[in-house]
Amino acid sequence: MAATKSRQSDSSQCTETALRADSESQSSSPSRNPSLAIISGTEACETVESQDLNIGPPYRNLDPQDERTPDVDTTANSLPANLVPQEEGIDSRNEFTPEDVAFGSVKFLSPWFPSINPELSTWRTKRSRRKFVIWLCFATAFTTFSLNLSLSIVTWTLGKMSNDRVVTLYQGDCSISKRLDTGIHLVINILSTLLLSISNLCLQLLLSPTRAEVDQAHSEKRWLDIGVPSWRNFMNLPVWSKLVWASLATSSVPIHFLYNSVVFSTVSTNSYMYATVTDAFILPQESELTFQLSNGTRVPAPTDYQLALNTQVQNKYADFGYFHPPSNEEKQCMIQIHGDVSANLPMYKKMSNYECLTSYQSAFSWRPHVLLISNDFDVAVNYNTSLFTWGSNTPNAGNNGKLNVVSWTNDPATNWQDVATFDASDGVAWAHSGHHVQYCLSRQNIPGEQEFRDCRVQCAPVILLVVALFNLVKCVSMLWLLYIRPEQTLSTLGDAIASFLEKPDPHTKNCGVATKMSVQASEKRIDTWGEGECRAWLPATTRWYQAASLSRWLVTMTTSLLILIAGTAVLGTGLAVSKRYEGSISFKTLWSFGFGATNAKEIISWNQPTAGALGLIVNIVIANIWQVLVSFCYLAQSALLSCLLIADEWSGFSNERKPLRVSHPRGIQRSTYFVNMPMRYSIPIMILFAIEHWLLSQSTFVIRVINIDIVNSSPREIEGYTTSGFSLVPAIFALVLPSVFLIAQIVNAFMRKYHAKSNMPLVSTCSAAISANCHRPEGDIDAHLLPVQWGVIQEDDDGCQLCSLTTLRTVSAPQTGSQVFTMP
Repeated sequence: MAATKSRQSDSSQCTETALRADSESQSSSPSRNPSLAIISGTEACETVESQDLNIGPPYRNLDPQDERTPDVDTTANSLPANLVPQEEGIDSRNEFTPEDVAFGSVKFLSPWFPSINPELSTWRTKRSRRKFVIWLCFATAFTTFSLNLSLSIVTWTLGKMSNDRVVTLYQGDCSISKRLDTGIHLVINILSTLLLSISNLCLQLLLSPTRAEVDQAHSEKRWLDIGVPSWRNFMNLPVWSKLVWASLATSSVPIHFLYNSVVFSTVSTNSYMYATVTDAFILPQESELTFQLSNGTRVPAPTDYQLALNTQVQNKYADFGYFHPPSNEEKQCMIQIHGDVSANLPMYKKMSNYECLTSYQSAFSWRPHVLLISNDFDVAVNYNTSLFTWGSNTPNAGNNGKLNVVSWTNDPATNWQDVATFDASDGVAWAHSGHHVQYCLSRQNIPGEQEFRDCRVQCAPVILLVVALFNLVKCVSMLWLLYIRPEQTLSTLGDAIASFLEKPDPHTKNCGVATKMSVQASEKRIDTWGEGECRAWLPATTRWYQAASLSRWLVTMTTSLLILIAGTAVLGTGLAVSKRYEGSISFKTLWSFGFGATNAKEIISWNQPTAGALGLIVNIVIANIWQVLVSFCYLAQSALLSCLLIADEWSGFSNERKPLRVSHPRGIQRSTYFVNMPMRYSIPIMILFAIEHWLLSQSTFVIRVINIDIVNSSPREIEGYTTSGFSLVPAIFALVLPSVFLIAQIVNAFMRKYHAKSNMPLVSTCSAAISANCHRPEGDIDAHLLPVQWGVIQEDDDGCQLCSLTTLRTVSAPQTGSQVFTMP
């Protein structure tokens, strides 16, 4: 009697301690899964109770001949008052007493652990269900659609639309404009990454088969993929589902092509006059009666100065064919400069040759009229004038799409890409049209220039409206998924296991332990999936890469590597340009160009259109092609990683009891938000690719150039143009980031092994192989709701073992060399 009381006391203390520890653990760690509490509480008391009773609370006794009856009051007496089951709870268990339990039973455990009840609806289970998740995706897509549509309407109606359908959002300080542009693009890339992620989630849910579709496929000796998108699943979809899937997938392409270029900053450039003159041109007497015609006659200025200019131009145009006849505006401006320099010489800044070349070869900056002073020519042989050459320059997308910014600094006219690098010593030897330049005079503070020196942030409402319309396509597709295809699908590994444990698949009942490879091998045979056979169990170490098929590896890695190679080639071209003009490609030199800043030496020149709406659209596509390619890379890499993680989750079931992670949780089943990619993987990857998209938006971008004409009497805006530019520093980061991710993916897959103690067969995403390993014992009716483990469930007289996922009390993986019933 004393021994019995001692055992009762030990058991009571153990149970109470275990429950209290579980309660404290759950309160200190709310995220802890309640199933772990059941297992830890059970196993904590197992040693004490098994000394005499050989039982555990959640199990039926494995030995039907054991007639020993436990002290049923032991547990109740040791529990706190608030945990003692009521009498009606005990009565409701009927025949379920501790000594009878061999399998996990919801009915037996629910009085002690109410959360195990599958009918219990909590906020955790509600928010994790498929319908809630799709509603959340729809809400995100619809919010983005509403924001895009509202901004499109507001900017269209309230803003002043230009000829190429662009509205200015901000005009002012360039540093503020740059920060505003960067911030808006960061928000855009967050939204576009969210849209891509929820689209990917809905695409996977749409491709996920229902249990009826899986049964139909198995009856035809076919199998489907669980948890990952695949062509096999796509071909199994009904026609309307295929159309919706295609709409949801293709709507992402124009969004990523256009979204990053909805908003862009502008740079300004201006036309200006240049002239090569002698010192006499700027002297006061030259503004009076100083101009001498070629026949020696002096004429008053400025009235007859026009005649002299016409005579000079005609003579020089006949002598030098590359000079073009000036317009009347240019002639008038030159006359004004001639009078202005004499009257307001202090307003002209004297610049060295090097300063002059540096300032005027910067395309996207304000450049006033400039006079090149040279005294190495004789006015007597220059038609008796102090003005040798003159003209105007308007930087634009000239030859081969390149910015023609310094054609006047060299003879004959060339693009800036053809101008050799120079330094201060080169400036000393600078000669224009064969005449050595001594210094330059640059006009400062032209009236009205400040307004046109401001930077702008502009928006294209039409493009934003197009983005909103494709956003609406996503919303409609998600509603279709909610209401037209509401069936519960097998979206995760846990969904498939739960379904096959609740209702075992008759088509794989006699297959035994199966792997994806054995199922694929059986497809080549004419007969249906038939009887398995006993074979020696020889498990092999499995590395992560083996979980994905060779075709998936080839497609994913080939696509990713081609994108990286193309990016490296483009980056190399940009570095070559930098080295040509700067003489160095050090990080300090590249950083001096700016992070995502517009630079005249970093222009994409593919001979693309630059004028009007067509130029805008074409350059948007050029600037955002990398966004689309990286999005494809994201989808492919996510699918590959999902395959590896599914296998990792599967292999864990041979090491310990684990609750199932499902898309429609009940009771203590675990929830999932990202199909088969746990949040510890999905969130970092989403953040990584959001940063990648932002880096790409700073690496290649649309350049809107505003042209200002100051050749006329007052500055005025003339037709601008659109081109594309790149920035080397963010481009380097944008190339390094995915390269590191790709290397990490490969190293992880080839170096990492699945659980060292795991002997589970590698089923990967094969529905038939998963089904074959889920034929639990007949009495294990609640296995789909409770923590399960894979192992031996039965052994016949010949020593042949059957294996399955189960809640059986004593379960372990088969030993190496033992006979196991497997699919041949």
